[in-house]
Amino acid sequence: MNDSFGGGGFNASTAGGAKDENKAEGVLPLMVRHILESPEAGIQLFGFQYAMVTFVGIVRHIDHSSTKVTYRVEDHTGQVDAHLWLEEGDNMNIPGVLINTYVRIVGSVRSQGGSKAVMIFKIAQVDSPNEVTTHLLEVLNARYKGEQYAKRAGICGI
Repeated sequence: MNDSFGGGGFNASTAGGAKDENKAEGVLPLMVRHILESPEAGIQLFGFQYAMVTFVGIVRHIDHSSTKVTYRVEDHTGQVDAHLWLEEGDNMNIPGVLINTYVRIVGSVRSQGGSKAVMIFKIAQVDSPNEVTTHLLEVLNARYKGEQYAKRAGICGI
């Protein structure tokens, strides 16, 4: 399993005290459908709130503007727009991502005009088809580990 994203973010301790009890650290691996169906309050899994997510999909459309690059990314569960905001004069640092290639995106889910979008922190082209399969396993493992932790802690719900 790829532990570069904190193993699904199921850490038992948080430094914030009582009001941060349901905040999970790390990056939650998801499918696009989970992003699209997430509540307005944000991404949650078994009572834990996540600020960052990661997903793997195929780039179907790229739209360049002076302030951002928008990627339309799909996996077999749906399609979502992901925005990479550019700083002034940052046009030389645009990732070399091509249409119809697989990418891994790490970012934050936002609601825009009633639809979901992802603000990209990192986007990278997938080098191996095994990374797509590994991501699917990470999604399943995160859910399994979250369910185990919730049962031990007595937390109900998704």
